[in-house]
Amino acid sequence: MGKLIGSGNTENFGEKLFIGKVQEYLDDSSIIYWNRQIFGREFDVCILMPEKGILVVELKGWCEENILRVENNEAVIIRTTDGEVPASPQKQARGYRFSIERHIRQNIGKFPLVFQMVCLPQVSKAFFNSRRLDVVMEEKFTILKEDLTDNAAFFNKLDQVLREVCNWNRDPFDRRTM
Repeated sequence: MGKLIGSGNTENFGEKLFIGKVQEYLDDSSIIYWNRQIFGREFDVCILMPEKGILVVELKGWCEENILRVENNEAVIIRTTDGEVPASPQKQARGYRFSIERHIRQNIGKFPLVFQMVCLPQVSKAFFNSRRLDVVMEEKFTILKEDLTDNAAFFNKLDQVLREVCNWNRDPFDRRTM
């Protein structure tokens, strides 16, 4: 079971679902940071996985009925209590990734693999594709409802992303670096 540090919005069903599944699926060598700040920016989840790297996850607890459309190929329009709001979770996750890379480089002089994903734990792959959310978030970098159904589905998604980013030239991320 992955080790959890921090606590997030326990009222957010999507966050609780993702955190519970990740804790269950990862072994005790992984450390899961939930809602922590770095350089004044608070990320949702950051997972340290020895021999793999650091995964930054931007979690969106959106229900499918509140996802209205993609606008200008750069934002998803969400219905909230405040009206229609644009969101770009992949851009958010990339920003957190760069902040973490900079923090590590400045503090320990290393450049380990840090990669980002978006998690939509209440959104199915069929809905994701039908609404063309791939225009704003690449599916291979997005954890969907089906990717959390079991351990195998989660690791298939994670392995798919790791195959994509493995050619980035980075320092090893071992237990000593952690």
